[in-house]
Amino acid sequence: AFLSNAAGNPGDIGRLCDGEIQVSGINYYIFYGEYYCLNEAYTDRLNDSLRGKLRKEFYTTELRTVWPVGHDEDWFNEEVSNNEGFVHLHKVKPDYIEFADLLKYENDTVTVVHVKDGFDCDMRALDRQVELSVTKIIDIKHNNNESYLRNLYQKASIHGVGLNITAVFPTVDEFLDCMKNKPVRYIIAIRPTNKDLLANSSNIAKHCLNALILRCFQQGIELRIQIL
Repeated sequence: AFLSNAAGNPGDIGRLCDGEIQVSGINYYIFYGEYYCLNEAYTDRLNDSLRGKLRKEFYTTELRTVWPVGHDEDWFNEEVSNNEGFVHLHKVKPDYIEFADLLKYENDTVTVVHVKDGFDCDMRALDRQVELSVTKIIDIKHNNNESYLRNLYQKASIHGVGLNITAVFPTVDEFLDCMKNKPVRYIIAIRPTNKDLLANSSNIAKHCLNALILRCFQQGIELRIQIL
């Protein structure tokens, strides 16, 4: 198990722990401080739960860029940014939080994209990124707290890769007004080993995706999945 920088009560150490441990020969997964026994019954329940959430209407194909084998996330994000008009925010991390890999404002809606190469235990990181990103959206929309997104704009405005944020939002005030007042939706774009997510072997990846879909639903956030 490891200690992450997840948002939450700093005193609640248990909630900040996740990972996989073995006790008396039995594997357990710790997720947000909760323990799950990784046995066959758990796998069956997890697959059933995730199957119910992976309905056709929750998938999208709007990213058009082909991601060839041998090219990494850096390459893919830059290609999509340059060719499809997405602001490039990959590795722009105010407060060590990556708000998005890619962002587009189109048809009066903001689309935030997080990209993941693989469907494995590293889905924990994607889950955290989306959780923290949504927290920043809620912060500005409901609490009028714009400090993080203001800092994001400043860092992104001097970011030298892909489409610069100033090409879409010439001023920070235009960016903040858009993020505060326009609908925001999320896409998680995943390149898995098997395009049938349920056929992949990582229970941790499935658990993270299952929890992420449920959390976005509970927070009223539109989430779509694209398999690359």
